[in-house]
Amino acid sequence: MRRVRRAKRSGTPAPWGRRLGVALLLVATGGCTGDRERPGSPTGPGGTANLRASILTPATGATVLTGNDIVVLVEARDVSALYLQGVGFVARRAAGAAVVDSVAVFFPQRSDTTHAFTLRLPNSFSTNTQVDIYGIAFGPAGAVRLSPPIHVVAVQCTGGTCP
Repeated sequence: MRRVRRAKRSGTPAPWGRRLGVALLLVATGGCTGDRERPGSPTGPGGTANLRASILTPATGATVLTGNDIVVLVEARDVSALYLQGVGFVARRAAGAAVVDSVAVFFPQRSDTTHAFTLRLPNSFSTNTQVDIYGIAFGPAGAVRLSPPIHVVAVQCTGGTCP
């Protein structure tokens, strides 16, 4: 039997070989990186955010005690893609009068979220003051969508008794 001798390899490759491999990898993948708009994005040509907002609580027609905290649960979504960037609410006295309270939170883009906020109606509101609450969904490039309003009625407690 004849033995075949194999040439021994050096334990370290040539320094230019490793650099060449990295350079080729960077050139090959260079076109796949960077901040490019995805086709049809709302900030790119032909794209639109399809935002929706709704108030889950309180229910329309609810009675709210002045001076007490109530939870305003707002659901917001983009039904077509991951363009939702914020959610909030605004509470106004009926018929577009002064703003009672408003708040918003912003986050990285996603398709939907539900967020709980706290609202306190001032003690200065008299009984039967109507407050309209709107949910708000925020998208890219200034896109905003309001929910239909829900209407709550303020009740003021005096002397320890509530009507």
